[in-house]
Amino acid sequence: MKRALVTAVVALVGTLLFVTPAVAASSTGDPQPGAAGTGANGEATEPLVLTLQQAIARALEVAPELRLAELDVAEKEIALKEAEIGQLEGRPASELVAAQYELEKAKQAVLDARESVALKVEQQYYEVLRSTELLDIQQQSLERAKRQFQVTEARYQAGLISRHEYLAAQDQLVVQEHSFRQAQASLELAKLQFKLLLGLPQESEIVLQDRFPFAPLDVDLAESLRQALARRSDLLAARQAVASAERQVALSDNDYTPPVQLQRARMALERAQIAAAQAETRVALEVRQKYLALEQARVAVEESERARERARDALRIAEARYNNGLSPLLELLNAQAALARAELDAVEAVWDYNLAKAAFLQAIGERLLPAEGSSS
Repeated sequence: MKRALVTAVVALVGTLLFVTPAVAASSTGDPQPGAAGTGANGEATEPLVLTLQQAIARALEVAPELRLAELDVAEKEIALKEAEIGQLEGRPASELVAAQYELEKAKQAVLDARESVALKVEQQYYEVLRSTELLDIQQQSLERAKRQFQVTEARYQAGLISRHEYLAAQDQLVVQEHSFRQAQASLELAKLQFKLLLGLPQESEIVLQDRFPFAPLDVDLAESLRQALARRSDLLAARQAVASAERQVALSDNDYTPPVQLQRARMALERAQIAAAQAETRVALEVRQKYLALEQARVAVEESERARERARDALRIAEARYNNGLSPLLELLNAQAALARAELDAVEAVWDYNLAKAAFLQAIGERLLPAEGSSS
């Protein structure tokens, strides 16, 4: 599915594909002085340099789901005022309690929406950086394939190698060119999705400033579980529902309220208590699952790094054997392809770990939210 999507993007974007100045001018991906894009009127514009915090702040300003949640708060505030007026008209106190609970629930939904937007931006920020690194590796592999093909072509013209070896080198060059174009399309797609989250024009140029190397978390699982149970917004909402139900029972437990209403309030309280207990169990399970995924991702990074080192050693040996006439060209080409795969796998593993880290931090109630109103 993903390969089909990338292929479709290649077909749609065609010659409009671009590589940011950060990628084109430097193999490290660092922003280059004087890099610029093109505005809607054709004039050169400076690229927008973004940290992760700045990207999240921008997304929070334009996210439609956040605005909808804020409108719901405004609506619940009106309903609360109506309930307060109703108290003066002799309406049941339970209506006021219910309106207060609905308002608190709507406010919590705003916080949940902010966290959801922040996580989406964080994940897509990682995806752009990951795609940038993968493009850089594909570019290096393509350049290596071009150099190898030039040498192979010269040796073929001199009659030193067979046509089979010549065609094998040519095939590898074609494969590397296709992989490079796919990496370009993947980066383009990641950037388009990222700009959509931030409400930026598709033609705008962006440069991501932050870098996220492999930095393993030192996790205390027991402490993480305690933190999640104390901070998770869904647990806080479940506990608020219990508190509201308890107030409803207290208000209904008098000589003026019909027994059926008290019975219903008590059943509502029991349902809220069961839901809160289930939420605690669900959160504890989720934290353990995210922790295990984080540990697996850490091991995968270490294994992929060892595999990359083995592939580098294998290529050095294959080059030496080929240069001394001890092995055919195909062995060298296979070693080059194996190194390219190992390098890609190593990059993928690091970004998989970063995504697993973001998911784990969200599971324990830690989020990367900027202070409200800060977009720079």
